[in-house]
Amino acid sequence: MIGYIVFVVFIFGIQSLCSQSISSLNDSIRKYTIQDPKKALDFGYQAISTSDFNKLSWDVYDTNYLIGETLYYINFEKESFDYLFQALRVFESLPIDQRMYKNISKPPWILLTLGNSYFNYGEYERARNYYFEAIENFELYEEKYFEDKFFGLNTVEGNLAMISYTTGDYEKSRQYYERILSRRQSIDKPSDIIRSYSQFINLYLLQDKVDDAQRYLELSEKVFNTESAKPSFSSDSETQLIFSQAILTYAEYLKEKQSFLASLELFLQARMLVKS
Repeated sequence: MIGYIVFVVFIFGIQSLCSQSISSLNDSIRKYTIQDPKKALDFGYQAISTSDFNKLSWDVYDTNYLIGETLYYINFEKESFDYLFQALRVFESLPIDQRMYKNISKPPWILLTLGNSYFNYGEYERARNYYFEAIENFELYEEKYFEDKFFGLNTVEGNLAMISYTTGDYEKSRQYYERILSRRQSIDKPSDIIRSYSQFINLYLLQDKVDDAQRYLELSEKVFNTESAKPSFSSDSETQLIFSQAILTYAEYLKEKQSFLASLELFLQARMLVKS
């Protein structure tokens, strides 16, 4: 009798798994993409095996994109291309009324990931082209997707800044960082503002402009001190973590320059901020 019950439960579990919708499986992929990519891919391949995967839908686009993104995160970049380009083909075949984003011509997050891949290969011009196209499409997002647009534009321009300083164009890199900072200041989120200051710290240290880097470290500290003085401040906040990373950037530079005592002091300060 117990064996029969176990068998029935097993069969029910299999049927339940198989009956999951693509949308539900996509939610699972999204949940595990970073924390457990193998599990995310398992859900992705389950979605592919469903009968609905042969139909043209936003969910099919989403599955291809999420699998491609997950493969990219675990450095299977060539394999990720197949899914990302398939996601593009599905998106372009969808009627506008079936798309989540109505105004764009191509999904900018896919363009961003493709740009990242070419950046990693050192193909900067191809990466730039994808980044520019991503910016054009992020700009077309409807107002209700403001947060997605905000984060997307900052990410793309941050990557363009990295290409610029990697190729020696520090002024162009600074201009990108200025735009990102201005955007972040417009919503006045302390952790994001410190994140921008940290980008400037890194940029100026790459040029050995210590005074400029020090100025942005002091600006970071000022924002942090203002925020940490608030009664609602939490010691495990994102602001505290980002400030510690800003300090760490400067500490790493001092270590490379063999200013070991000054570097150690900053390492200890950064460590104290994240000791929890």
